[in-house]
Amino acid sequence: MRLQSCLSVLLTSVIAASVQLPVLAENEAALNQAIADYNARQYEQARIGLEACLKEGSSRPDGFYYLALTYQQLGRLAGAREAYAFVVKNFPGTTAATMSKKAMDQLSAALTSGPATLPRETWVPFTRRGTSMIVDARVNNKPMKMIFDTGAEGCAFSLAHFRQLGLPIPSGPPTAFAQGVGKSEPIPEWQVKIDLVVGRIERKQFLVSVGENGMSLPLLGQDFFTGMEYSIDSSNNVISFKKREAAPGKTIAAVSVRPGMTVDASGKYVYVVPFEQLGECASVKVTVNNKVIPMIFDTGAEVTMFTTSQAASVGIPPGGRTVQIGGIGGAVAATLGVVDSIKLGPIERRAMRVPVTDKTAISQSLLGQDFLRGWHYTIDKQNRVIRFTRATGANNY
Repeated sequence: MRLQSCLSVLLTSVIAASVQLPVLAENEAALNQAIADYNARQYEQARIGLEACLKEGSSRPDGFYYLALTYQQLGRLAGAREAYAFVVKNFPGTTAATMSKKAMDQLSAALTSGPATLPRETWVPFTRRGTSMIVDARVNNKPMKMIFDTGAEGCAFSLAHFRQLGLPIPSGPPTAFAQGVGKSEPIPEWQVKIDLVVGRIERKQFLVSVGENGMSLPLLGQDFFTGMEYSIDSSNNVISFKKREAAPGKTIAAVSVRPGMTVDASGKYVYVVPFEQLGECASVKVTVNNKVIPMIFDTGAEVTMFTTSQAASVGIPPGGRTVQIGGIGGAVAATLGVVDSIKLGPIERRAMRVPVTDKTAISQSLLGQDFLRGWHYTIDKQNRVIRFTRATGANNY
């Protein structure tokens, strides 16, 4: 479970608000405090403060520049590049614009990957370790098992994984910070380019994150599958990938698809659930104890989990027995709560046990593999829906 850009607000909404609203004295003081938080390396606190101030109406170029710096420190590199570009375009001649142009050029070079091989179709078998889906990969032509993780925008390795592969360990100051389950504070990381192959999908000089984290296996995140749609077959333990095709000179546009149930050509019931895009991740509306809340659809999470405040908001009683859960920050203690009912589309679980912990930086709860057992699902990013069909057979875990 690795949450980075999935949890950030869209920069465009920050920009739209900031250029339309008046600037208040209190807002300026709050902006100065957010910049002070950044300088104190309280990056997540700085992000929250900067986004709030810019939405409320500050048009100071250094505010947007520090937002870009904060995104970069948190590993939200695409958002950082967009924020730098905004400063360059809208505040020409300022010191912030000069510094943003230099940072943007360096970041663009760092984010540029080498050639990719994307087959029209390919199938990747997986095995289960608990409820995690484990696939075989090759890193710089060396075998490595990885966790298929729809809750991670990027691919992530630990320093121990790099030692296992015999790859050079990055040195110098960290280039970003990640957040996720296991620690509430950011975790230092480095961006490194590798050659990565899964099935017949191959990316050369592909940017991944490496840090001193507690993950047992690396995470195979969403950016590796850019340009591919995928389906999970829980009966046969296979992930099928299909390349998204666009007609020459045309851009694929999202189509409005209503939630509900249909019947496919084979006579199977297909349940359609819409989602919102958060970076490369999917946020779905889940009914928990008759209250609707957003949750991240996270195949890299073995269990569904909540923070203390999120659990309280949906009436999950506190004070259960203590359990250990793991994430990018290592193993941490959590209390075990019980959800009376949790429902998404056709899937409903009752009296489901869920860990509750504040040792995490997530802003939304995680909908994990324990909830999804017994169902096939297809992530349709073009139409922003997930299509569910019921799984059958011996591997229906």
